[in-house]
Amino acid sequence: MKPRVFYSLSPVVALGLAWSLHLLAAAAAQRAEGPAPKIEGRDWTWRIQPDGGVRVLCKGSVVLESSQVYWGAKWAWSGAPDAAFKPGADGGGTLTATVPGLKTAIAGAYRSPRPNVLEMELKYTSTEALAGVVGGGLHWTFRPQSPVLGGRAGAPTVPPGGLGWTWEPARGATIHLAVAPALAKVEDRGGVRLYLLSERIDPGTKTFRMTLTLPEGATREPRLEERYDPATPERWFSGAMAWDASPVDLRFLNADDRPAGRRGPVRAAGDGLVLGDGTPARFWGANLAAYALFASPREAVAPQARRMAQMGFNLMRIHHHDSSWVTPNAFGVRSKSTRRLDPAAMETLDWWIKCLKDEGIYVWLDLHVGRTIQPDDGLTEGKDEVAQAKGALIGFSYFNAEIQGLMREFQEAYLAHVNAHTGLAYKDDPAVAAVLVTNENDLNTHYGTMFIPVANRPSHTARFTKEYQAFAREYDLPEGEMAKTWQPGPSKLFLADAEHRFNGTFLDDLRRLGLRALTATTNYWGNTGLFSLPGLCDGDVVDVHSYGLAEALGTDPRYEANYISWTAAAQVAGKPLTVSEWNAPFPIDDRFTAPLYMASLAAFQGWDAPMIYSYSFERLVKPQGPSVWSTYYDPALAGVMPAAALLYRRGQVAPARTTYHLALTPAQLFDRNLTPESAAALRTIAEQGRLTIGLPKVRELPWLKPSPVPEGATVVDDPDRDMIPEGATSVRSDTGQLVRDWKRGVQVIDAPQCQAASGWIGGEPIATTDARFEMLTKKAVVALNSVDDRPLAKSRFILITAVARAVADPTKRSAFASEPVIGTVSLKTEATDLELLALAPDGRIAGRSRPRTLDGALRIILPDAGGTHWYVLKPRAPDAAPKP
Repeated sequence: MKPRVFYSLSPVVALGLAWSLHLLAAAAAQRAEGPAPKIEGRDWTWRIQPDGGVRVLCKGSVVLESSQVYWGAKWAWSGAPDAAFKPGADGGGTLTATVPGLKTAIAGAYRSPRPNVLEMELKYTSTEALAGVVGGGLHWTFRPQSPVLGGRAGAPTVPPGGLGWTWEPARGATIHLAVAPALAKVEDRGGVRLYLLSERIDPGTKTFRMTLTLPEGATREPRLEERYDPATPERWFSGAMAWDASPVDLRFLNADDRPAGRRGPVRAAGDGLVLGDGTPARFWGANLAAYALFASPREAVAPQARRMAQMGFNLMRIHHHDSSWVTPNAFGVRSKSTRRLDPAAMETLDWWIKCLKDEGIYVWLDLHVGRTIQPDDGLTEGKDEVAQAKGALIGFSYFNAEIQGLMREFQEAYLAHVNAHTGLAYKDDPAVAAVLVTNENDLNTHYGTMFIPVANRPSHTARFTKEYQAFAREYDLPEGEMAKTWQPGPSKLFLADAEHRFNGTFLDDLRRLGLRALTATTNYWGNTGLFSLPGLCDGDVVDVHSYGLAEALGTDPRYEANYISWTAAAQVAGKPLTVSEWNAPFPIDDRFTAPLYMASLAAFQGWDAPMIYSYSFERLVKPQGPSVWSTYYDPALAGVMPAAALLYRRGQVAPARTTYHLALTPAQLFDRNLTPESAAALRTIAEQGRLTIGLPKVRELPWLKPSPVPEGATVVDDPDRDMIPEGATSVRSDTGQLVRDWKRGVQVIDAPQCQAASGWIGGEPIATTDARFEMLTKKAVVALNSVDDRPLAKSRFILITAVARAVADPTKRSAFASEPVIGTVSLKTEATDLELLALAPDGRIAGRSRPRTLDGALRIILPDAGGTHWYVLKPRAPDAAPKP
């Protein structure tokens, strides 16, 4: 869910707790890991981030990084500065930044006199005298628990005198930061914080010089802009993706489900989903959120629903319908009460649902996202404490009976609402596939610290304390450990039980209402530990939110997790898995690799409903420029969606042949912070075979059903087991259809009906069973999908997708300028009469050509036939006049 406000402890307490958790995780990792890994000087690299921060990597995994942090008086957050780094020719560059809250500008000069040395000069120019501020500067975060370091690195050494720090992350490897002049204040706060401004700021300029020295053999990583082809967006395609039309029409995928729900409500069947008639269900979806719901022109709704179906979607999540910052929302325009649904707003949702349903698109409804308590809601219990959190229900809902009452009141009114256009209550409409009780609202990882004594919420803390004391007495647990909710151990048992009791209240209400849809409680999200899974299993499905970063295809799973690993970690055996939020959002350069990566692994793992966040976050009108959270007109994401939909919904990538079942003990589940970052098995299995998580029988949680072991599964009982052979630089699925070479940063899909190359594919040919990709564009995705369900070698209807970077259009003619993909694709095929049709943004034919046949293969030179990102190969029409 983006954006959101996080309400928790004061910065001081939060950082202290985070550091405690960090140390505990490090200790756990040290206990779990084996011999110290072999690390050489050449394994160390460093790079400067776009905001001037420095990252140090070992074997490609980040182990150390810097950021800028500043506070005013009484820890008033002044924010990270608005910083921009301009690279120089020698590996250095210049930095400009401002800290408005401290009336200070920053000018930096970076240089690298040797490959393993970075020198930084920072000049702080302050325009006003400020007294009593906290100040700030560079915060260095260390990751001694990193798997690449064997989980055994010690803490940095900070000698007195304010001259810097020294860290020995591996035997014989030392990293040193020297600072001049000496700093008056250096603190250990979840890392080493160097205060370049502190307490009193005087007008004038102060200059600080820092030298970062890495082990001999270390080198600078090339910046991404150095690896890519030079960006020339003024010469790229302008407006290649239309906001109100689709270049591809996949509505035939929904033909048997128009209207959605006509075969009965969706239900869970083991670890999968089926429609009412027993047909297996696979949903490829997106989010329809916030302003897109209520502010879009009414006349745009039906055409957009049609466009969604054309792009291959068959599920839309209605999200941020209740968020106070969305105007209007389900309660109207700035209503003083959230206890009454606004008729006009609900009619707007009705129209959306009706139009989606007509196009064979199912709906996922959230019951609580961003609702905040308003003056006329009548809240009395803990009213002031909730008001301090700006009325947010998040977290409070678990220990506030009145808030629970308001939420139950809403879910009954919302689901009992009768759609003016279908005549069905939402709860009775089989097109409503699932409902989510509460979004990103868990105790076990994110909000359990809200009620410990130092949080200064006495009303809620009293109930929290009473409940954990009773739980401790019932199960003879150490009461003193129960309030340590930030660390693994007995507190996690209590929090799981509290979540279960909360879930039971709401799920019982939904059953009493007669809800026909699937249920999810909340989400596995935001670095969540596996100890959060028990409460998620109360619902019919376990739901995940997982976001990717740049260069996900280049992550080495032996040491580092990516968004696929985080998704796979929530696949509890015997439960369907949905992904109601995933994305690698703008402005990530290589976001174009994400749709096929997610679709291929979802098909391989058997996940049930991936939904990108989001189709649109903004009102659906002609966009003026790029958006972080609206993807529907972004060529780098929406442009690959039809290919991803065909792959996933048609099952063009086969499911895994082998299942690995991670069978956890109660101690492993609750006494460790097991995540994909800390557990090698979670990182190294997901791209080789199917991964399922086995929850154990737990004495303190008699309601938790142990997970069944899938038939024929290989049981893994060690979460730290590395399943990738030593020395490997790629991971291959047990079907042989998926290969990811993390050293090159390339994924190859080689299945009979879909063959694709994605990532850094330029300059070196990539061959699959029937195709050969010889690309000049350094980084891109090129995919061949059979549309007629035949193998590519026999298909007479093939979609070709070729997408690379997309940036803001400098000409302002459209929102995006998208990079042409240049190269040659050869396809071995029995069909000799195929012509190449280039597709315009609205799906019309923009050009025709006849590919040459060379050595028994069609040879397609891209871009061709007018230039586009989408082509089809089809038999030549009798009246067509292709180019020679």
